[in-house]
Amino acid sequence: MKKSKFFLVVAVVFLLLALILGACTPATEEPVETEEEMEETEEATEEVADTFFIPMVQHSSIPYTEQMKVGYEAACDDLPIECEYNAPQTLDIEQEIGMFESMLQKGADAVILNPASPDAWTEVIRTATGDDVIINTIDNVPEPESGFNVYVAPDTKATAVSLAETFFSILADKGVTEGQIVWGICAPGYTGQELRADGWEEVCENQDGTNFECIGPLDTGHSVELDYAFWETTVLQYPDAVGFAGNCAFDGPNLAKIKELNSADWGIATFDLEPETLEFIQDGVVDVA
Repeated sequence: MKKSKFFLVVAVVFLLLALILGACTPATEEPVETEEEMEETEEATEEVADTFFIPMVQHSSIPYTEQMKVGYEAACDDLPIECEYNAPQTLDIEQEIGMFESMLQKGADAVILNPASPDAWTEVIRTATGDDVIINTIDNVPEPESGFNVYVAPDTKATAVSLAETFFSILADKGVTEGQIVWGICAPGYTGQELRADGWEEVCENQDGTNFECIGPLDTGHSVELDYAFWETTVLQYPDAVGFAGNCAFDGPNLAKIKELNSADWGIATFDLEPETLEFIQDGVVDVA
């Protein structure tokens, strides 16, 4: 964003705040704007009404990120912004950085970015913010020294705690209060995944009324294919396990298919409300997501 445009938007925000605060004070004389002030206000309003170019750059095309795309496109319909969605087919840091830099070259005023892996983005983001481009990050938080503007995400650790507690409770309701629970994360080192791991470990270390042996976090693989191959092997390595849990969008469907293929009765916990996962929950194959 050009500095003049950036500062003009900031000035208009302050103008709006001044008008709001002014409306809260007791009325005295009715204010009178000079002709020059009226022209400045009109120019500022016209500038704010401009369409801003705010592309989105995701780390890969998976069901989880596709749901974010739906939300992004809904915002594009509601707001005065020009949009462009970008995502590699599979997790590819160099390709994602290339897409990001392409959006900067196209004149992006701001970018909504899911930076994977976060430590690879520090200098890339710092260069963009140094040119007054607003960088709002989602899901994975970059290093603070990158100078990103905003990080938006759910309380991922709390969600993982809730998921693990609910899973253990469901198993206990079925009469299963001990045994191996094998769990994993698909992208070690990524912010969201590490927070999910923290949540699981907290529950595993502070069990109440159960005596499960938690095995994890294991690296399940960062693609649908790698994840399926991992679980296919892992369920054979732990034949006595009473439950398997994954912290990525594709864990639920993959585990459910393997469970059905093996006519198994172990429990399944997973993250994200994929349509396929919801169907498996409805059919009683997946316990909780």
